[in-house]
Amino acid sequence: MIPSNSNFVIDFLINKRWQWLRHALLIVLVAQTFYLFSPEVFRENALVTNLSFKEAYGIQFLIFFVALFAIYFNLLVLFPLLFKKKHYFSYAIAILVLGVIFFFSSYFIQNFFIDHKTLPPEYLIKLSFTGFFDGALFPMVYITATTGYKVFKEWNYDQERFATLEKEKLKAELSQLKSQVNPHFLFNTLNNLQVLIQAEPKKATEIVLGLSDVLRYQIYDSQHEKVQLIKDINIIEQYLELEKIRRNDLTFKVLTHSNFNNIFVPPLLFINFIDNAIKHGNSREPSFIDMSFEVKDKYLYFEISNSKPNQKTQFESNGFGLENVKKRLDLLYGQNHSLDIIDAQSIYTVKLKFPI
Repeated sequence: MIPSNSNFVIDFLINKRWQWLRHALLIVLVAQTFYLFSPEVFRENALVTNLSFKEAYGIQFLIFFVALFAIYFNLLVLFPLLFKKKHYFSYAIAILVLGVIFFFSSYFIQNFFIDHKTLPPEYLIKLSFTGFFDGALFPMVYITATTGYKVFKEWNYDQERFATLEKEKLKAELSQLKSQVNPHFLFNTLNNLQVLIQAEPKKATEIVLGLSDVLRYQIYDSQHEKVQLIKDINIIEQYLELEKIRRNDLTFKVLTHSNFNNIFVPPLLFINFIDNAIKHGNSREPSFIDMSFEVKDKYLYFEISNSKPNQKTQFESNGFGLENVKKRLDLLYGQNHSLDIIDAQSIYTVKLKFPI
């Protein structure tokens, strides 16, 4: 893809591969400021000043060289040693001194190479405040411009570095949050196995077989940034089937209103809602879990409702799982998602919407 003009300009200004071209362009601009690529200027002046072309061009070339020295002395010495370290007052004094050095260098170059009697007064560099302002104007403009460029480059570098650090931080937080899901998910299933391993060995065997599929998904598929939604739904159904082996009074429904073959979502995003629903209904009373998935306008709509017992039980959720998934959603989607929780007397409902 061809970058936009603005992106190309930024790339040209900050990318290291263009640095020699940038330096060449700067030297050409400074040289043209002193008319080094316009020989006709010196021929016209020769008629007035009685200087030969060689003399006029040589003087201007030497002054250009001093100006270039001042510009690069600022870029390579003063900026990194003073400005970058926030010694702004010292930097301002150093720039002023640099301007004074350039002015007197230009004055002595002119006096050394020419006879003042052959030059009209307007062509002479004068030792005065006005003469200093006129004589040092061009290099000071370039020094200011290159300082501004260096400030912009440093700022852009800092922004990129901060963005990289923030990205790495988000990746680390997402990885940590995902790893917090896995042990809890595994613990819940192993708890089921512990209950049945002596009382009903056959059911315990079914749990082990089902658990192997779930763990395979956790260990391998969940390491990807995104997985097929249909796979996530299959794991949810398998997980609930494992729970149902232990609890005959649990019923669940999973409704899908769209074709999910090409829909990808972050892995294990819904499992905390399932855990929370199971805990809410974990009592001697019959309980249900109903959930639905629907894709509409490039958003995935997920809803889960579950029954609540009349009395609280020792297994009721402490909210850690939901806080976990909230943090993960914030890291993944920021403000571009919605999570609504409706805690009614007998039914607990969660509605989630996020872009796909």
